[in-house]
Amino acid sequence: MSAAGEHLESQHWRWHNKALQYPPEWHCLVAIECEKQVQGLMALNTLLRPSILSPGGWVVYVDYVEKAPWNFRVPSNRNLPASKTPRFAGIGPLLIAEAIRMSIGKTASGRVGLHALPEAESFYSSRCGMRRIGPDPLYHNLVYFEYPEGVASQWLTDTGFSA
Repeated sequence: MSAAGEHLESQHWRWHNKALQYPPEWHCLVAIECEKQVQGLMALNTLLRPSILSPGGWVVYVDYVEKAPWNFRVPSNRNLPASKTPRFAGIGPLLIAEAIRMSIGKTASGRVGLHALPEAESFYSSRCGMRRIGPDPLYHNLVYFEYPEGVASQWLTDTGFSA
């Protein structure tokens, strides 16, 4: 990414530090592994949070989600001859699909909420179909996204993921 002149907003994340900074019961970690390597990680809060879109309802909150660096599409520029193809595509949607499944299993009706880094906002709104709620002044002014009632389950069906 650096060679292509791109900045990765999550490059400061250190997953091993995240595991140490919170009590063990704070997160449920989900990993996608293929060819004996982790291809993506997601940390879900183990306690449900109140839903913004469904008063009286709950959401599973995604605290962190990231694909492995070799799974990013690197745009071409004058320093690189062509864009780098990700080793594995679709890691982000697979992780979001798992968060939805866990939400269904925790009786949160598929509702998932998260705060997005600016470079990921279009992924959550366009690719995942989440509703943009807006910047959250209590969380670094990051934009909060949440699935409205029924939308997450429909997204699973539309994208070919099983519920």
